[in-house]
Amino acid sequence: MFSISCRPVPFKIRAEILRHGFSLAKVVLMIGTVMVWLSASGAIHAAICIITGRVLEVERYVDFGEVHPQEKFIHELTIRNSSSIELNVVGGTSDCSCLVINVPQSIPPNGSASVQVLLKVPSEARSRIIRWVQLYTDLPNQPRLRIAIGYNVSR
Repeated sequence: MFSISCRPVPFKIRAEILRHGFSLAKVVLMIGTVMVWLSASGAIHAAICIITGRVLEVERYVDFGEVHPQEKFIHELTIRNSSSIELNVVGGTSDCSCLVINVPQSIPPNGSASVQVLLKVPSEARSRIIRWVQLYTDLPNQPRLRIAIGYNVSR
């Protein structure tokens, strides 16, 4: 989440705005209109990705819900690329009985691709389980994406 600090507008800026015939309400309306336009066009998301250096986005948590031992599930992860170059997911690992399938995967500029995670619930699994899956990329400043995998084992 981002927070915006609202500080009073310095007197010089306020005087300059008023000198040009803009009321505070007009200025707020103009800023609001620009923000809505930027938000709708996806420019804000792209700017945040560039500023933070994170050009690949993927969901951070996958909840498989209530499961039973030995069951198998597949979840499709959508990876978004907000850069202007093609990027690749080159592999994946996990610390559980999950498998990352259909990698390597190319992600076009400003596009997306899907990677599947196969979960096989271990026979000895009990209660609430949270494990990690990592996807490896060819992006130097974002070499891996971590996704938490959670499920409740019922017997």
